[in-house]
Order: sequence, then structure tokens, then C-alpha cells
Amino acid sequence: MSKKVIFFLFFLCSSAASYAAVEDVSSLYSKNEVGYDKFFDVQDEYRLVLKDNDLYVFDMNGMDKRRITHNPKINKQEASFSKDRSFILYVEEAQGSGTSKELKYYRVEFTGDDNSRILISSDEYAALAKGK
Repeated sequence: MSKKVIFFLFFLCSSAASYAAVEDVSSLYSKNEVGYDKFFDVQDEYRLVLKDNDLYVFDMNGMDKRRITHNPKINKQEASFSKDRSFILYVEEAQGSGTSKELKYYRVEFTGDDNSRILISSDEYAALAKGK
């Protein structure tokens, strides 16, 4: 076999493996049979998503589903798991004075919901959040 043929076969195989890896990862972000509006974060086997303007955590197979927030009238701007995996962090957009919007930062125990949420500063949010 010539070097060109060997290189071509190697390239073809490595491209197929790369494509398969991308497909596996992209499936984490697709709107699957559970259905949600926005994907925020993944931690181990759990996903953090927005559905009908409320946050939910569910396992990868969609069976263990838990609602985190219970107020669809308030916009959730972003959400993530804390870097130590003990909290769910999220930002709500609240009506400020006049026409201004005010961002409020919250943390919830990983096993909790918005009944146990704690209002935190933007600095504490940034310190707890992954990659910030």
C-alpha cells in the first residue's frame, strides 16, 4: 500500500472517531424526549435546564427530574452547578425601579429548591461558579 493510501485511511478513521465523539457530546445539548427550552450545565449524570421559564435538574436518562424554581413569571438569565458541586447557582432578572431591570443572584443546595434559596452577591456568585 502506498503512503498516500495509508494516510488517507488514517485520516478517514480519525475523522470518523472525532465525528462520533462530537455526536456523543452534542446529544447532551439537544432537546430530547424530556424536552426543555434551554440547556445550562451538566454535572456528572445531571443536567440543569430551563423549561417553561423554570429551572429543572434531571439525570441523563430523564427519569429523576426535580423542579428547582417555581416562578415562571421571573426570567432566569443563567444557571450552573457550583464548582464544588454542592450548589445550584442562578440569576433572575427582576423589575427594578422604573423601567430598569435588576439582576438577583441565588444559590440553592444541590438537593433543594427555591424554598431554600439564598440571595447572594454577584461576587459570591462568581466565586462559586465554575470557570469564573
